[in-house]
Amino acid sequence: MSLKKNLIPIKPKKAEVPVRKPEGGFVNAAGEEVERTGYWVRRINDGDVVLVNHKDWDAAKAALAKEKADAIEQQKKALAKEAKATTSKTEGE
Repeated sequence: MSLKKNLIPIKPKKAEVPVRKPEGGFVNAAGEEVERTGYWVRRINDGDVVLVNHKDWDAAKAALAKEKADAIEQQKKALAKEAKATTSKTEGE
């Protein structure tokens, strides 16, 4: 018996219409993996979300990972710039 969760890749049928998760928040418009439950099966059957094929999902995951890495890099640069400004300000006093 396996305790591995059965994950399925989904995305909202229409990106501009958010789909609520049962635990709160919304499904990412680019898609995400969720545990296959009765809730998500109903959302699929109702047409609120669509299954993403694995080829598209791999591309979407790579794009999301790059987007996240870029955001982290921008935050690091902003923090370094802020720290540098604070340091030079205190040295000038």
